[in-house]
Amino acid sequence: MELHELVDKAYEVRERKYAASAVVKALDEEFDALEAEIISLASNTGVKTFGTDTAKISLSEETVFSSENWELTFAYIAENEAFHLLKKSLNNAPLRDMLVLGEVVPGVSSFTKKKLSLRKA
Repeated sequence: MELHELVDKAYEVRERKYAASAVVKALDEEFDALEAEIISLASNTGVKTFGTDTAKISLSEETVFSSENWELTFAYIAENEAFHLLKKSLNNAPLRDMLVLGEVVPGVSSFTKKKLSLRKA
């Protein structure tokens, strides 16, 4: 394919992707509302499992955590070498700022990722 054909095709595919994303977002919102209503109704009536000819549900609970004070949380993690409590990902924005300032974080490397910007003509 020629470059102009590839650009036009990429734009067409991206537009279809955006349209599909809008549909998925609407379906996610609808599903989330139904899920919340099912959880509420089942919880209020004491139902833990339920089934129809089409589908079955079961309710479960899971304890999830969030930090209310990251300074205290991270101090604990560092002091107790409990780094397994963290997810292994880095926040790119402040690391880019540090790179510009010449600051180096040990063990962190960077690479340049090429990205394509595609707009309607």
